Amino acid sequence: MITDQDRDAYLEALESATVPGTTISIFGTFASDGPRQCSGLPVARYSAAELAAAIGDRWQPIDDGRELHTTPTSVIQPFTWTAFRRRSQPSGG
Repeated sequence: MITDQDRDAYLEALESATVPGTTISIFGTFASDGPRQCSGLPVARYSAAELAAAIGDRWQPIDDGRELHTTPTSVIQPFTWTAFRRRSQPSGG
């Protein structure tokens, strides 16, 4: 299971590996109405707005979309795809 500390470590790595103006071209997650589990494991689910709030105000959403993925067993799983650009400073500052 992914913990808050895991997410924080990912965001710290993302920040240290990028500079202001960097675009994250693809950021995919299960959609907020997606499955609660995948392959028997719990998953995190986000709408584009929820993902933007989760990654913080250093990242400006620039595009998003939705995909209805059909698994090999014909189950439909909604996904959220979002692109962000790193701001030069947080939006509040």
